[in-house]
Amino acid sequence: MNITIIPQLQDNFCFHVEHNKTSFIVDCSEVSKLSHYMKQQGKDFSHVFTTHKHHDHSGGNLDLAKTGKQVVGGSFDNIPGCTIPVQNE
Repeated sequence: MNITIIPQLQDNFCFHVEHNKTSFIVDCSEVSKLSHYMKQQGKDFSHVFTTHKHHDHSGGNLDLAKTGKQVVGGSFDNIPGCTIPVQNE
């Protein structure tokens, strides 16, 4: 497994997680910085996992959802752009 930290805003991060052929992002707030990293590395991802709705963790969701990326988030947390709601059991 490979995890890369991608700086976001002035004091935050998102994470690019790669395992085997799976690649996803956790908590993207700035799509421009994420896109720059992905293009520079020649990589792509399928999903964005959002830990909670605050802008510094979910600010990029709406733009990423428009590009066809799946946005995963808590069903009770009103995650912006969420396409796959998950529930605690």
